[in-house]
Amino acid sequence: MTINHLTTCGAVWALLFVGFRAAGDDRPFGAESHGIACRLTVVSPETDDDVPHASDADVANAEFYEPFSDSRAMTFLVELKNIGDEPARLLGVRYGDGYATAKGRLNTESFGPMVFGFSFTDADGRQVLRAEREFERDLIGFLSGQSLHELAPGQTLTVVLRPGRFNPPLDYDLPPGDYRATVRYRGPSQEMIDEVRARLPERKEATAWPHEVVSNSASFTIRDTDQAPNEKPLVWGPERDGLRAAIEFRLPKYVVEDASQLPGIPLKTNVRVVFHVQNVSDREITFASETVRQGDRIHVTNAAGEDVDVKNVWYSGMPQMVRWRLKPQQTAQLPVLASGLESIDEPGLYQVQYTVRFNGMQQKNAEGEVTFPLPGDWQDELETGKVLLVLRPRTGDDDERAKPPTFTSAIEFVDTEGALLEDGWFSVTGGAFGERYEDGSLSSVPVELTGCTDQQVTVSVRVPGFEEAQFYHVELKPNRKSTFTLKRSQTTRFVVVAATDGRPIANARVRFFHRTSALASSGPFPTDGISGPVWTSSDEQGRVVLESLQAINPYYEKLGDSIYYFYVEPQRSDRERYGPAFVGPVRAGQELGPVKLWPLIDVSGEIHGTPEELDRFAAEWDQPVTLTTDNPQATWMYAVSDKLTTARGDGKLTFKLTGLRAGTLRIVSNFGPRPHSVSHTYARRDPGPSDVVTTFELTNARDDIVIENR
Repeated sequence: MTINHLTTCGAVWALLFVGFRAAGDDRPFGAESHGIACRLTVVSPETDDDVPHASDADVANAEFYEPFSDSRAMTFLVELKNIGDEPARLLGVRYGDGYATAKGRLNTESFGPMVFGFSFTDADGRQVLRAEREFERDLIGFLSGQSLHELAPGQTLTVVLRPGRFNPPLDYDLPPGDYRATVRYRGPSQEMIDEVRARLPERKEATAWPHEVVSNSASFTIRDTDQAPNEKPLVWGPERDGLRAAIEFRLPKYVVEDASQLPGIPLKTNVRVVFHVQNVSDREITFASETVRQGDRIHVTNAAGEDVDVKNVWYSGMPQMVRWRLKPQQTAQLPVLASGLESIDEPGLYQVQYTVRFNGMQQKNAEGEVTFPLPGDWQDELETGKVLLVLRPRTGDDDERAKPPTFTSAIEFVDTEGALLEDGWFSVTGGAFGERYEDGSLSSVPVELTGCTDQQVTVSVRVPGFEEAQFYHVELKPNRKSTFTLKRSQTTRFVVVAATDGRPIANARVRFFHRTSALASSGPFPTDGISGPVWTSSDEQGRVVLESLQAINPYYEKLGDSIYYFYVEPQRSDRERYGPAFVGPVRAGQELGPVKLWPLIDVSGEIHGTPEELDRFAAEWDQPVTLTTDNPQATWMYAVSDKLTTARGDGKLTFKLTGLRAGTLRIVSNFGPRPHSVSHTYARRDPGPSDVVTTFELTNARDDIVIENR
């Protein structure tokens, strides 16, 4: 088995996630159901989610652990044991085959409430009630591919659950007190299985264990704090057909702690907005809502009563839906994707109100039947109360307090046999590293990384003799080394020569330009353009050896071979004589033969037309490169267009371009009345209906180019 994923712990999740419990462990399980038994243990918040296990202290104190500080600290170990005679497949809380770029990574916050449901009783044995909410389980996780774990008889699937940290609104928020908890594991319903078989017949999720099992009960405490609650009364909007709504602003901790010294909220603070929707009728009310609200109308006015334009964020993916069932006086809390308030630029007093819309979304099943909302669900709009908000100028201290805690971590790279790799290049992007690269050589391993945060990062690496790799969604851990496994590569070769006499060109730089897959419908835009990183250079005989090409991108295996393009650029001493060239499409293991560099080319020409046409004339020029793969629909043109500079005389316009490379020259002209309608794709001019497009194939200098309106 080749382990090629996030960290040492994350990489072997399939091995650690399923295992036998230690002998002599007599903690009780709940009642058996169809060959599966479930056990719940209260454990320390410091328990490692990636390597879940119960410590000796947990076993000795199976019915009680030290008090949790709050609901978000609640931590439980859940064990699902196959005590039957047949293998069983259970859905887990990691990404599965449907998430190629994150396969194997934990996603407990989203997947946890899809397969686990908690029940709590207080010290007097009374059920702790909350507004009932039901997740539409078959829309996202199950159809898209949760992890699926095969348990042989006697084996156990072990997970760490933190129900106070489940994604809202499926999280659990308990006040201080003593509690007992049970958890119910829920396999897919037969309806869900039938839908998967009909829509995604290749998915193994349809073979998952389709039953429910309930755990034993376990005691725990959430301790009371001496801090007084910092809660402002909600401002409710008008009641409509039994419901009313209010806004709650949730501020970062550093803002709350600083409020006594500097009243108001610093500009550009990420203010979280939560809608409270309360049933004020004497009947039960149901409604459907996304797990994270968007598309609700926000209305902001300043102290002068003037409307303030607020920019909002929109998520274009398929939303996850929840059906709420509110009894009289119960309240639903609905988090908002983005408040938009950080887009306000001026300090001052503002009034904020939302229109919460429950009539703007529908979801349908494969047969076209509406599943959300259902007949009888509340479908209208609610106005929240109007809330005042004070925004103050942002200070440097605010920026310092807003920075997340940092720690030191480390990374290393090994081959499939576990041998350490000490030659190559790496980069880490994202997280505390922001937009810049934390990069360097592997001359010192493991590589120590400072300034890490709990935000995910992407790790990229190139080592001679091994396939380049990108590891996405990496979660670095404090004072822990993350290990990444690389595969041996196939070598690709070509020779850089002069097109005029075939002599080898030494020290030509080979820059990475573009990468996609053979069957992809499109590929990423080459954001570095022709200034991409230099992967290698030609030797004295003009030979180029590429030792790090990836044969197939593991995240897009179904799209076939990896396809590369490179930009070959002669060294400065040769640049006066030879121009650059693009090389591609290139696959791992190819022998490409000679790549010819032609002399740099100068061209000049004239623009002919009537005096009015010449007055109105404007043009842009570029040297487009056509990128191709095995997919004929994926052909794409790259170009950076520049304004064509002209001079006027003798009833015509003239122009001159110098230092061009061999290949296509394209000039997009317009002789029509100004202003001209001009559009670009990235930096490439897109011809319009009134444009005149002229192309020339260059191998030598030319001075005979003529452009006319036609």
